[in-house]
Amino acid sequence: MPNLKQIVANPSVLFWWILGGSILIGSWGAVLLDAPMFALFPAIIFGIYVTVTDYKILFYLLFFVIPFSFNYRIGSSSTDLPSEPITLLLTGISILYFLSNYRKMSYKFITHPVSLLLLVHLAWIFITTLTSEQFTFSVKFLAAKVWYVIPFYFLAGKLLYRDKVYKTWLLTTLASITLTVIYVMVRHSAFGFSFDNINWVLGPFYPNHVIYASILTLFLPYIWESLAFFKKKSAYWWLMVGLIVLFLIAIKYSYTRAAYISVVALIGAYWLVRLNVLKYALIIAVIVSAIGVRWIVQDNHYLDYAPNYERTISNKEFDDLVEATYNLEDISVMERVYRWVAAFRMASDHPYLGFGPGNFYSFYQPYTLRMFKTYVSDNPEKSGVHCYFLMTTVEQGFPGLIFFVLLMMGIIVTGERAYHLSKEPAIKRRIMANLLSFLAICSLLIVNDVVETDKIGSFFFLSAAMIVRLYIHAHDKKEEQFLAKANPTKP
Repeated sequence: MPNLKQIVANPSVLFWWILGGSILIGSWGAVLLDAPMFALFPAIIFGIYVTVTDYKILFYLLFFVIPFSFNYRIGSSSTDLPSEPITLLLTGISILYFLSNYRKMSYKFITHPVSLLLLVHLAWIFITTLTSEQFTFSVKFLAAKVWYVIPFYFLAGKLLYRDKVYKTWLLTTLASITLTVIYVMVRHSAFGFSFDNINWVLGPFYPNHVIYASILTLFLPYIWESLAFFKKKSAYWWLMVGLIVLFLIAIKYSYTRAAYISVVALIGAYWLVRLNVLKYALIIAVIVSAIGVRWIVQDNHYLDYAPNYERTISNKEFDDLVEATYNLEDISVMERVYRWVAAFRMASDHPYLGFGPGNFYSFYQPYTLRMFKTYVSDNPEKSGVHCYFLMTTVEQGFPGLIFFVLLMMGIIVTGERAYHLSKEPAIKRRIMANLLSFLAICSLLIVNDVVETDKIGSFFFLSAAMIVRLYIHAHDKKEEQFLAKANPTKP
């Protein structure tokens, strides 16, 4: 047994003695004083130790708990537990680290055009917060955006550059998501995987089937990448193949139409990147979308698609849902149209600065049209526009939409360039995985507002950070090769 001098001289030994003492004190305090809060002492001590010695562990922990996090209401506010407190802690740690190490840092990542576009995006959110119709809501939105961007973009860009750290993060996150999938599938099997019970079996970890299907879809490319971590046809390789199959089955039984389309779109996107034509497809998509929006707004063409209130129904069978979607009679589709119409009218009323971040719900009802109303238009859950691009326009004006679209396009173009710039197979595969994950999220944003959730927003910024970091790596490698050829070493 070490003596007191040895304990004090060795910080790691001292920590374990302090942790052991905290467990004793916490346990006895909880029992004798009937105060369960004492039992948190060991967790607090461990958290302080991890924070001081190696915050990578805290980063891994954050992504491990994100799939398990749930929304907890505190009065009129709410928080995601346990992910949000850890996110805040990592934000603070990141700020302290960057301030204390600014002289040692490489500024290629921070000064990359994508990073600068992200900062412009944040700056515009700040400006529209100052002019917001409801300042308090907008300040909360801005604060949440900052503590997403700092750990999930800037810290992730620093940490995940190292191969070992990246693989640990990927496998840790995969293990966590897989546990929730098994939990949901087991519960869902008790109901015969019925469409009617999907939202119920997701609790408490996922608020709805859209969030559940979204995280499975965006993580599929990472599982595909992980196949290369192991020897082909080894036990671990087959395990990854099995997980891909499991995730696809889980997506099927999530009954989420947007996820189905995204999975198919990922296959097409893969080949567009391989052929180096994704940027052209992106430009065509933007032009077609702009023409479509102009046509539907011009001469009020959207009024032709007003639903029949009595026939707009909620379906209990998925086959009926598909048919109702095709006939514009499904309640979830037509409720989206109801809010989209309101969003278009709001955007035309406040085109430059919008209503302020986080303010759609507070102001949209007067802009709705009764002819598009459905049975769920009272919106008791206070959900948003169900289209992130429209939400951005309503809350931040058309400049906000332009900045966000430029950011999104910048990330996609950078990813494609990085893929064709790199000559290392492992790096090319990693670039492809992160780019496909980012594209999956972008496709989901057309009919959802998922960036503002921790389960999706975290991956949105992380995949963007990895694309930028890997582009810089590929560019530096090519520059080294060019210099080596230009200045060959004399024999």
